[in-house]
Amino acid sequence: MKFFHINNALCTDCNRCASGCPMGAVSGTSGKRYIDPDKCTSCGTCIRNCSAGAITVETVEHMVLELEKVETYRNRIRRLEKELAETQERYNILDRCLRLLIAHLPTATFIVERAGRIVTANRAFAELSGIGPLRLADLPEDLAGENLLNLLPDEVGKLIRMSVSEASDRCYVIQIGNQEVSFSLTPLTDNYILGIGRTLDDPAVAGEQVLMLLREVIDRKMNMVQRIGSLLGEETSAEINSLTTIMQIIESGDGKTTETQE
Repeated sequence: MKFFHINNALCTDCNRCASGCPMGAVSGTSGKRYIDPDKCTSCGTCIRNCSAGAITVETVEHMVLELEKVETYRNRIRRLEKELAETQERYNILDRCLRLLIAHLPTATFIVERAGRIVTANRAFAELSGIGPLRLADLPEDLAGENLLNLLPDEVGKLIRMSVSEASDRCYVIQIGNQEVSFSLTPLTDNYILGIGRTLDDPAVAGEQVLMLLREVIDRKMNMVQRIGSLLGEETSAEINSLTTIMQIIESGDGKTTETQE
């Protein structure tokens, strides 16, 4: 069985299809013409008379196949929409957890966009940046959307741009008011950066600086021992092993000695 269809977007309203149909199957007015399937005998007169090519014919089998394709696409779209909704829900949960975690951290912490717009920050950051103590409940309204570059020295903006362009962690000490602050910036994505700020009188920062200095001293001593041993032609493995052991103790931070093999 065949079905004839009029594409009204192509129809020129010449009326040849209606006037030529022996069964009077073409009905409707300008822009709304259709062929009544109950009257149509599939003689094809309307197609032959149409100079605009506005009439097409479809078989039942082809229409069924097209409908099956449509249903397949609809099912696929429903499945993708469900997966998208689930993914969005997981993202929202993770986003809320991250914001709550940052809000309750004792260290000044923030997430900022590449352009400098604050996504979220905590009370410690508000105090560090000189905004003053704020209630945790007010932080999203008070800080989110603010430009970080308006709250901190220009040097922080340079660090942010360097961190994004190099896609690497950056750590610098800058002056904020009358205190020196150690800022660490870690790219999370191409557009978002995690920032942590600590004053230099923070015991953790002081400890990290001491460890860094110790590593530098031990590295210099190891190079010196190796050069002296090479010049004198003497074995220096014992001294090197001792310095290596000290370095391992410093890096592990557990205060336990490790056995060395000569």
